[in-house]
Amino acid sequence: MPSRNIGRLDFEFETFAFGSDGARQRPVKVHGVLSNFTSFPALSPLSHHVGGDTNNSTDPMEGYDKGHVIMVSHSGVSAPENIVPMYPCFNQAGGIWRELELCIERYTTLTLPSPGSPRVMDMTVEIKYEGTTDPRFPTAFIVTVKDNSAQGGFLYFKGAKLDKLRIPHLPTPAMSLDPKQQLNTNLLSAIELATKEIQANGWQIEHLFPDAKVAPLSHIPIRPYAMLDYLWRVKNNTEILAFLTTGCIYRHNFAAEFHERQKMLIRIINAGRNGNVIKSDYPGDTTESLIIGSGPRAAQIDHVYPYSQNGGNLFSNALIASGAYNNRMKAASPKNKWNDRSGATLYDTNRHM
Repeated sequence: MPSRNIGRLDFEFETFAFGSDGARQRPVKVHGVLSNFTSFPALSPLSHHVGGDTNNSTDPMEGYDKGHVIMVSHSGVSAPENIVPMYPCFNQAGGIWRELELCIERYTTLTLPSPGSPRVMDMTVEIKYEGTTDPRFPTAFIVTVKDNSAQGGFLYFKGAKLDKLRIPHLPTPAMSLDPKQQLNTNLLSAIELATKEIQANGWQIEHLFPDAKVAPLSHIPIRPYAMLDYLWRVKNNTEILAFLTTGCIYRHNFAAEFHERQKMLIRIINAGRNGNVIKSDYPGDTTESLIIGSGPRAAQIDHVYPYSQNGGNLFSNALIASGAYNNRMKAASPKNKWNDRSGATLYDTNRHM
């Protein structure tokens, strides 16, 4: 089995075949000593291995990150030896792999019980490739992290000992939100009534704020969360005020980001209209199964009238877009963004990982 050493890390590789890609090498085992220091520079990355880069056909719905097996801040290297394709929602903030990295970081910075006694930690990751669709894609990581310092012992992660702990490599499932479980009955009833009232009387946010920075209805024909502005500012509803101010101070501002409580309420309303799963409000956004998290499938709250042009945090100025669509269309005008029907693949299927 091919192997290599870089700095404090040792790597073992196997070769995988897929379609016309007949000699793809991936790391199957990485072992090293963890330290809180800048990583070693990468040497010639797999140049002596046939097919030894990290090219991988991507899942057009999800896309892959260049995931580090051992984190760069603690001995890892930004080289193909230490990189495998990872789901963004597995690897990025909120994902289980990122949570594992943070757990290790917190532990390595703890004060040592014996001053002058160095903390010596070993980390071993076995990467499993058990998939039948694409054998180059990791399906699980078997992780061992051991403290060989004076106090010794294994680390624990989410209550489990990091001793050959199997962490499945899975995409984050679509977020399920049931408004009946997330909102109290009074607020649900108030939202339903406000929706009917603005449909009947033709209320628009411009009636309240003539200078509101919102896209004209001739450009973006829907404002699916406008009733929340109406409920709060016109009806002075105490239920919505209580929801929005739980743990925070909420106010309307021009050129302001949406607050987390606003985002939560928008996603709940959206899910209630879509069988309790979050979906993009843009017709041209082909990304399905949106999640609360980061990456291409993240359910982002988009400023329809751009934040960069003083678009504010009005509910009437909000639509949900996937992270992928928002990124692809970030330079488009609101009208062009709404009218986009290109159906363009959000990821290059030959993207290098």
